[in-house]
Amino acid sequence: MGVSLQTKENKSVSLDAFPKPLGGKWRSFIVRLWTTVAMLSAFFGIISAGHLWVSILIISLETAIFKEVVQLGQVSSSKKELPFFRTLSWCFFFTALYFVYGKAVLANFEDRKLWFMKSYPLRFFFIHHTFVCFSLYCALFVAFVLSLQPSQYAYQFGVFARVHVAILIVVLQAHFMVLNTRQGMIWFLLPVSLVIVNDIFAYLIGFFFGRTKLTCLSPKKTWEGYIGGGIATILFGYCFARILGRYPLMFCPKLDFMDCGFFCHASCKPSPTFISVRKELPQFIRKLLIRLGKQSYASRNLRKVLDTVCSVMGFCIWSQDNNSLDPFLDLLPMQIHSIFLSLFASIIAPFGGFFASGLKRAFKVKDFANLIPGHGGVTDRMDCQLLMGLFTYVYLINFVLRNTPDVGNLMSLVLELSTSEQLELLQELYQLLREKAVPLHVLQNTMNDQVIST
Repeated sequence: MGVSLQTKENKSVSLDAFPKPLGGKWRSFIVRLWTTVAMLSAFFGIISAGHLWVSILIISLETAIFKEVVQLGQVSSSKKELPFFRTLSWCFFFTALYFVYGKAVLANFEDRKLWFMKSYPLRFFFIHHTFVCFSLYCALFVAFVLSLQPSQYAYQFGVFARVHVAILIVVLQAHFMVLNTRQGMIWFLLPVSLVIVNDIFAYLIGFFFGRTKLTCLSPKKTWEGYIGGGIATILFGYCFARILGRYPLMFCPKLDFMDCGFFCHASCKPSPTFISVRKELPQFIRKLLIRLGKQSYASRNLRKVLDTVCSVMGFCIWSQDNNSLDPFLDLLPMQIHSIFLSLFASIIAPFGGFFASGLKRAFKVKDFANLIPGHGGVTDRMDCQLLMGLFTYVYLINFVLRNTPDVGNLMSLVLELSTSEQLELLQELYQLLREKAVPLHVLQNTMNDQVIST
């Protein structure tokens, strides 16, 4: 039976006539939608500022992730009568940051010839970077051992292990994302976008059509969302790679930040990866598309649609060269790479999220934090991105860069040296090759070929 209210005019009004509040599922959907829009807007704003700000964003995010991971199951240090124990954990983290990024930052300051790099302490920190890092770690390790309390052994060693695992997973994998950015913004933006699109479409398809549970680690994940999100990710990646490949800011490497002020600008000659190649289609497909073209190009609106498909995907019916129907595939090699990146983002990267879900269940928490309404913490949004960044780096040095994989990996370390150290390395390599009896003309021809290629 419905419940009614009596108004001043003595009219009975049923409460069923009033609009009901949104259910929990739809309320969560709307909150999640608006925060997603806000995060994407801020994200693309940082992307437009250039490589330096993207690198700062990555470091800021890994700091937030470390905080959330270490805080899992951690009670107040004051209640445990360990007043400096949390400070010790953060000292380990900042030592790791200095080990990973300190050399590159100081080398940049050195190349800029900034006045404070002439001081002895900074010169020592710059030249003896590895010794300083090792000394800091040893000091922290001794401090940890001295802080052990007989009644708190299990708790303290548990936090110690969690700190080191977090450093290994978070700091090192996030560093690969920075290295990807140096090779061109597209190697950061495209993989990140693939994971975001996969997460969005897996959520939407699972929300509306999901019936079959995928894993007990994450009850809201469904097979329908997993498969549908994968298909959408591959299509998106194929098109988005073509669009990004048109802009120098995306494909030009930024091996250092010497010319970066508040914004970073990039200009370069496109590598073969970003130069489109015409591919002929099989004959039966050509005949089918020519027949379709004769009908569609008579319609102005349909012709615009087909021209858009040609621009975005590369499937073209009309040839601008001979101004006639001539179906072909205008392929950007980066689009092929995007397919492999999309497959990883759809099949393997989600398991980073399942791993994070299992970790949360182990500590009996719903989210890593409540920083982002509808999403949880930063870790809840970045759990798949770290694994994706590592795969992108491995794929990049193995199948994209012109160097062999080991040389490409070594080059990422060389880039962290100052110009004077790179020249010193060049002299050492020259001396080593001469000692191996490599003919002088071979070395000269190699250097001449390198100059011509650039």
